[in-house]
Amino acid sequence: MEAARYAGRPRERADGLAVPLLQGSAATLDWRPAVEPGMLSHVSDRRRSTRVALRAGLPGHGSAGRARRAVGRLAVALVVAVAGVGCMPLPAGLGSLADRPVVPLGHDGRWFTDATGRVVMLRGMNFVEKWAPFTPAADGFDDDDAALLAANGFNWLRLGVPLEFVMPAPGRVDSAYLSSIADTVRILGRHGVYVLLDFHQDGWGPVTHGNGMPAWATLTDGLPNPPVPFPLYYVLNPALQRAFENFWANRRGPDGVPLQTHYATAMRAVATWFARSPNVIGYEAMNEPWPGADWSSCLTGCADLEASRLAPFYARMTAAVRSVDRRAPCSSSRSCCSTSVTPTRHSRGPARPTCSRPTSTR
Repeated sequence: MEAARYAGRPRERADGLAVPLLQGSAATLDWRPAVEPGMLSHVSDRRRSTRVALRAGLPGHGSAGRARRAVGRLAVALVVAVAGVGCMPLPAGLGSLADRPVVPLGHDGRWFTDATGRVVMLRGMNFVEKWAPFTPAADGFDDDDAALLAANGFNWLRLGVPLEFVMPAPGRVDSAYLSSIADTVRILGRHGVYVLLDFHQDGWGPVTHGNGMPAWATLTDGLPNPPVPFPLYYVLNPALQRAFENFWANRRGPDGVPLQTHYATAMRAVATWFARSPNVIGYEAMNEPWPGADWSSCLTGCADLEASRLAPFYARMTAAVRSVDRRAPCSSSRSCCSTSVTPTRHSRGPARPTCSRPTSTR
């Protein structure tokens, strides 16, 4: 499990609360061999082993776990006792697992906030179906899995919605796919779990031996496409690099429509489906964008490259989401190989006034 990653320093508030917003994948549980990190997949085939893995990797089991549980129960009892005398409200999430209402969240820039304006810390994991059967429901994820997440303290899920599945053909949104994702979002909401919808890709798409981007959006100009595995395909596959470059250049797809126009249509369609979902707290435009063949400059920071390629893309995607959902924030990532030493430029200025700052996600 990865360590939690926080963006920025905690915010100091008058009420004494100083809690940073959790950005990126707070905790990633991997149920398959470590070929592609960030996976929670194939639940139905390993339902029993999934539970064993969760319970083995999380606190609360064994003699030490019993001691921690006892301390936890005492802490909860103290909170309830204080709430009973009216000194403080009972924090959300301390009710029974069967009755965990989703408390609507707002945001102040990059910070998620509750109804009183306090900064909210979320504890979550990454869940991206990258191959068949494509949806969590088809893979066996259901109510008892959501209950298991909530029971172990998770209240946030970064849920993948790759363009490959949202728009399998140019301009055609797969309503059945989004309907299945919506069912999963509702199940998670019943257990108090918030959702960030992630337009995920790794290594561009299946054509370039990755996942996430459909074949119709893969313009490689006939460059060599060697079967190099993750993560080396980013630096050793010319076809993959050219596919990214053509996307940043907004080349026209097979139907004559620019690729980013189709991408924005897909993001607008997803935002339309979930604009009224109380537990959907944001949209991530792209996981780990890759600059293309000119990637080496990003090892020491490539603000100019990000300003020329990522900034127009994020502005376009933000506008698409904002046309149907003005509530949930957008989130973005720096170039995949970019360090955090050099400030990026696409997080400033008027181009992205309603999006959170870039996050590093896997």
